[in-house]
Amino acid sequence: SSDLPGCADDDKLSKPMVAIGVISDSPKRLSQLLDSIDRQHHFLGYVVVFANTSDKSIWEGLQEVVQTKAERTPHFAVHLLSVFTEPGSDFVLGIVDEYAGQQGRESTGTRILQLPLAIAQARTVLQVYVRKLMNTQPLCADYAVILDDDKQLP
Repeated sequence: SSDLPGCADDDKLSKPMVAIGVISDSPKRLSQLLDSIDRQHHFLGYVVVFANTSDKSIWEGLQEVVQTKAERTPHFAVHLLSVFTEPGSDFVLGIVDEYAGQQGRESTGTRILQLPLAIAQARTVLQVYVRKLMNTQPLCADYAVILDDDKQLP
């Protein structure tokens, strides 16, 4: 939902804001994890899902899960970060170039990316994105958590 309280809202004082990062290539696991996050009512959250896949059908499945959950969950928002979306592709390429050590270039100078990224590279992309998100208005997250998509919150 886009109605989450942010830095300037008095409502934010009642519950902490948590930025949650998830790397996923499985719509089913992602759906189960988001359901478990939805059962948590002691915080507000913003979930970033990094779609670490080159398979367009998997990405479409992840996108469908994100859209469905975003429509049904009042206390957290969900965003899909992917190389299939703009500006996601430029962001992912920039992070991989800068931090993760993959300097993929074709002879034409066009940046290329081998997907799925190695887990260390994917985690770097997600961690950098979540860190930038934490200080972005209107979110101003109090905490950040990186979760595996095969886990569930109690």
